[in-house]
Amino acid sequence: MRILVLVTMMWLAAAASGRASTPTNETFDTLLVGSAFQTPQRGWSANAASIVVTATRAQSGANSVDVNGGTMSNSVNAGAVTGVLWTEFHLIPQWGAAPVDAATNVVSHLHYYNTNGYMTILTASGFVTVTQDIHGVAIAPVDTNEFARISLYQNFNTATSAVLLNGVVVLQDLAFPGTSPNYNTFAVQNAEVPSSYFDTYSVGSTVPAGADGNSNGTPDTVELNTLGYVARNFIVGSTPGAHFTSLAAAAAAARSGDTITIAGTPADAGTATFHANVTVSGADFTTTAGLVVATGYTLTLDGIDVRVSNSTTLNGALVIGPTASFSASTLTMGASGLVDANGGTWSVDTPLLAMTGTFEISGADYNAANFTASLNFAETFEPYAQNVPIDHLRFRGWGAADTGSIITNVAGQQGSRSARVSGVVSNRINGAGATAVWTDFHIYALKGVKPTSAETAGSSVLLYFTTNGFLAAYDSGVGDYTEFTTDAGGHPVTPIADGAWARVSLFTHYGQDKAAIFLNDRLMRDQLPFPGGNASSYSGFSVDNREPATVVFDDLDITQDMPGDLNGDVDGDSVPDAVEINAYGTIATHGFPATVFRFL
Repeated sequence: MRILVLVTMMWLAAAASGRASTPTNETFDTLLVGSAFQTPQRGWSANAASIVVTATRAQSGANSVDVNGGTMSNSVNAGAVTGVLWTEFHLIPQWGAAPVDAATNVVSHLHYYNTNGYMTILTASGFVTVTQDIHGVAIAPVDTNEFARISLYQNFNTATSAVLLNGVVVLQDLAFPGTSPNYNTFAVQNAEVPSSYFDTYSVGSTVPAGADGNSNGTPDTVELNTLGYVARNFIVGSTPGAHFTSLAAAAAAARSGDTITIAGTPADAGTATFHANVTVSGADFTTTAGLVVATGYTLTLDGIDVRVSNSTTLNGALVIGPTASFSASTLTMGASGLVDANGGTWSVDTPLLAMTGTFEISGADYNAANFTASLNFAETFEPYAQNVPIDHLRFRGWGAADTGSIITNVAGQQGSRSARVSGVVSNRINGAGATAVWTDFHIYALKGVKPTSAETAGSSVLLYFTTNGFLAAYDSGVGDYTEFTTDAGGHPVTPIADGAWARVSLFTHYGQDKAAIFLNDRLMRDQLPFPGGNASSYSGFSVDNREPATVVFDDLDITQDMPGDLNGDVDGDSVPDAVEINAYGTIATHGFPATVFRFL
């Protein structure tokens, strides 16, 4: 006894009533009980009078077809199919031997149920019996008294298919066993007398219901329809039954969405190169083989400690999840490289860390050590991922008093990252021994009221933007803030508009205890006394936002070198004010600094 189910390009019967078009749905409930198909009905035909509509069994509704002693088929007019078709039907099968007369050279799918009750599917290399699904879960033999639901995914662009039994994927990535450029005929064959029952057939583009075999929240049928495959979990290591013994072999086989579980010690069998978005979990391990993440892909470590005592190259992203850790002997970051310590930790054996191009650093646990930056210091915020808290950048000297101060994608003067301040953000700078320091930055101007208390102790400059849009600085000579409505040359100043970027450049001289302030390359004041009276050296930079709205700043340079692009000349002596300030601390002395040649 056997059930032969095939979808071929052959016409198994010359359907006088014409071919059914896709999508086709059939429940047989409107056909007369006892009617046969030797005279075709709605595209269905049969080669035996014993194949009739019956009310004995039905999957849905009232009727099904009793298939025995022959073949029932439908010539489906799908035309030149160029995409995906789904075929679904219900069957109470009979167990039996392999078919010996099937036209396998032209079929896109063929299967039967062997003498043990297992679905046996024709592949390009012969019949394969499936006793477990693609995830390794055992499948019970089909019941000869219950309807089974069979779903077929077929992609006529790639000539591949997948088979589902009762919503579970039992095989995928099947090459069509024969040449079948389009979908012409569906057939069910039971060559013996004991009855099989066939019901509720459909073919078309509608995605059927399916189980979520990999527990990723997406039904397997939806994954098939979208990706052409269902993501799998590969067991890797020395444990019996593992899919692969080495990480390199698993990485080569993995596709985006697949997971790799380490069980036992993986063999070191060459560099593991990931060309897909893959998650690795399971047992901790150390490997002497290399590791590569290709451009455009992400390798995620989930609850696992991975040690690579060889080269690691990140042209793509490495995400280190909570409780996971990663360490490498050497690390090369490519142009799109990214390390995202998303709750996990990572380290590299110094000094062999090479980075080229543009890369991002993000996460929460690389900030354990407080760090004091030194001169010269520059920060563009470009290396950091969006929404990383500023307080997580302590390895660069940054600190923040709140969690709302983060890296944002508000475009700065360069690139696509800047710093958003919703409280107090500061950086520790070790400027000991530097007599004069330049501080240059851009700020997204936010107008506000005068600070209620001036933190003058130890300060060299205190600034804010007034509600009128003018920059104001604390003047210890008058004990209050002075609003700069005119520049140092007495010329009127245009107020800054809300939300406009402003460039602020500061010169602080720790021998004179005086400062000079530039706004957009225009000198506002020189020889402004330090608010605290004196400060021994440059020790920090701080942005304090006390308004409800957020402040954004970017492109910070703290250096002993004069910015090369400050060319303003408010006193009109044809010498850039910055040059005079850098040399003398004031524009009261005119002209370029003298160069003295001494001949001894």
